[in-house]
Amino acid sequence: MSAVGLAWLVAAAALATPTPAPTVAASIVVHGEENVVTLEGDEARRVTDAVVRLLGACSFNSVEDPKVFAGLDPAAAWAERAGRPHVDVRFDPPMDLAESSGLRAPVSEALIPLRADYWLFRDAERIVVLTKCHGGDHYAVVCAPGVRPHLTAPDAATCALFEKESRRPTPRARKAK
Repeated sequence: MSAVGLAWLVAAAALATPTPAPTVAASIVVHGEENVVTLEGDEARRVTDAVVRLLGACSFNSVEDPKVFAGLDPAAAWAERAGRPHVDVRFDPPMDLAESSGLRAPVSEALIPLRADYWLFRDAERIVVLTKCHGGDHYAVVCAPGVRPHLTAPDAATCALFEKESRRPTPRARKAK
C-alpha cells in the first residue's frame, strides 16, 4: 500500500471512531467534602440542565462588571462557598456558556450555593462570580428532587413556597376601556 493510501486509511479510521460523549458529574456537598452525594442518571441531567439555565440567566459577572464585585476576591469567594452546602457540576470537556450579559466562557465547574448570594464557575484560567441571576432558575437547582432531601428544614420550606408560587396563574392584563 502506498503512503497516500495508508494516510487515507488512517484518516478514515479516525473519522469512524466515535467521539466520546461529554461527561457531566453533578454532586451535592452537604457539609464539607466528606459528605458528598453524587447524582445519577435523570436527576443528574435535570440538575445540570437547571445549572446551565441559571448560569446563562445572570445579569452581572466579575469579568465584565468588576465594579459590581469591588472588594470581592473570586478565589476567596469560591473557597468560602465551597465550604458551605452547595451543588457542584463538572463538565468534561468544558461547556460553552453564553451568559445573558454577553460573556462567553468555557465552564469546567460550577458551584451553586444552596443559599444563594453569588453563583460561581471556573474554567482553566479563572473563577467568575455571577449575581442578579433568575431566582426561579436557582430554585430549579436547589429544589430538584435529588437535591431537596439534603436541604435544611427552612430551605425545604422555601422550596415548598416556590413550588406553590410557580403554580399560581399569572395575572392577566386588564383590557383597555
